[in-house]
Amino acid sequence: MSLLDPPTPMGNGKPDFKCWHDYAAPEKDRISPHLFETGDDLGPVEDFRVPAGNYLAREQHEREREHLWGTVWQMACRLNDIPNVGDYLEYEIGDRSLIIVRDSETSVKALKNACRHRATAMISGKGNTSCFTCPFHGWAYKLDGSLEHVPAGWDFPQFDGSGLREVRCETYNSNVYVNLDDNAAPLIDHIGATMHRNFEAYPDHRMWKSWHFGIVVESNWKIMAEAFFEAYHVPWTHPAYAPGSGDVQGRIDVFGFHHRLISMALIPSFTSGWESTEQEIFDCVMQAAGGFVQIPDGQDPDSLPQMTLPDGVTARRFMADTIRGNWGGQGLDLSGVSETELVDLFSNLIFPNFVSFVGPGGHVTYRFRPNGDDHNSMIFDIANLVPVPGDGPLPPDVPMTMIPRGTLMRDHELAQKVLGQTTLIVDEDVSNSARIQKGLKVSEEIVVGEELEPNIVAFHRNIERWMTGDRRQSR
Repeated sequence: MSLLDPPTPMGNGKPDFKCWHDYAAPEKDRISPHLFETGDDLGPVEDFRVPAGNYLAREQHEREREHLWGTVWQMACRLNDIPNVGDYLEYEIGDRSLIIVRDSETSVKALKNACRHRATAMISGKGNTSCFTCPFHGWAYKLDGSLEHVPAGWDFPQFDGSGLREVRCETYNSNVYVNLDDNAAPLIDHIGATMHRNFEAYPDHRMWKSWHFGIVVESNWKIMAEAFFEAYHVPWTHPAYAPGSGDVQGRIDVFGFHHRLISMALIPSFTSGWESTEQEIFDCVMQAAGGFVQIPDGQDPDSLPQMTLPDGVTARRFMADTIRGNWGGQGLDLSGVSETELVDLFSNLIFPNFVSFVGPGGHVTYRFRPNGDDHNSMIFDIANLVPVPGDGPLPPDVPMTMIPRGTLMRDHELAQKVLGQTTLIVDEDVSNSARIQKGLKVSEEIVVGEELEPNIVAFHRNIERWMTGDRRQSR
């Protein structure tokens, strides 16, 4: 599917406003150098359209099943999701099911979730076991997938005795990635040097997962993913957050298949024309995004302590100093970390479907997958990673809680307890994605912005590029 020719641009002229580079300039010498790396030139603005069929067509779904999900590296779980020998979980991508298992203290494997006898699915969900036993006829396999026992094995002389089929499995940044293509390039080649520098600054290996939720969204997986590729939507989709969230002041860089979005925080939205005091900006962010703040057990996330800004201190500076002070008291020294790296949002897409918001005070990760064989719905999951200072053992990662289909995040008891008002933000994005899915059915295409949404077009170009066999990460 190709991009459509657009009409004549509106040409109203870009107004002057303060952007990320302007905020970053005063502390440029202390900001991590990789943040100043510039992205690819995506070409002329007239290409920036996407046909509605890229989201709605069953044919597109089938092509993606075969030529994208069947060949691309994808994040399946964290290493700390399966910390002990014998721990396993099911990873589903579309209608395919895999077993991710820690088969030894130093090894993790990915196996096709199908018995070699009559293809019965061996497991569902997660658990711990000493071997995998087929519930149909009792064929048993060791943790590494090799065949251990076949009842009445004498009746299968034609069977070669091989075990569960293994698929490619590698780890990066404390995450387990899988690839159904035996001939795929190594994972690190897919990540690429540029994106590696973005993750290397604040790696995951000393973090634990404090919460994790999944929800079914009534839209194609790409629609929900694209909601987090830009901040342009914030003042209209998340009006409660608009007083403290920049929408057009950030920056987007495309690095081959992947991309990075820098979203400005603790400044007002530009397009909404919102005017707020620094105290109002700070209070807005603390209330709307309270779920992304690490809350002690038993404390209500909607009842965070009120803090008063000193005269002449901006919300950004106060938040940065507060983060430094809080983590310093727990043994994590952030005194040399820049203001922008402490308060702004740096989201990195590892193509095609894993987004990590990285920073020294913790990470938030998003993942987007088709919901089985249904191209009109998808599974969105969101997790929070918290630094653990020192070199002691990490707490076990919290498993994913799946929100029942049709239930709002804010109406789910555990989600509300853990995330508080942040559930409203997630619900707004979920609702918006369903509206887009509905609107696309009477639309021919979508139009995207040259500076605010170019990564959406790059995303579709890269999906097409990947599916037609050009899979080399360029940087």
